[in-house]
Amino acid sequence: MSRVLDASAEAAGRDPASIARSTQAEVVLAPGDASPAFDTDQTLGGSVELVVDTLGRYEEAGLDEFIVPDDAAVPIEERLQLLEQDRFNI
Repeated sequence: MSRVLDASAEAAGRDPASIARSTQAEVVLAPGDASPAFDTDQTLGGSVELVVDTLGRYEEAGLDEFIVPDDAAVPIEERLQLLEQDRFNI
């Protein structure tokens, strides 16, 4: 995808490096190294190590920004409570 964007930018007389590249996906963290990684159009998931590795590959591919959308369907208090519980398990 970056090559297509680069070629289009060059054809239009723009410097491809001047174009910020970003994407977004929900991130689902699973405890332990045994968790399989999954990477779909809308979700990135797996263990912390696998998610960090995947984000590193995105950066190597030229990504400037990774956006994690807010899930307004779950009240913030409930999400914070779940994060607090899970931080000791991840």
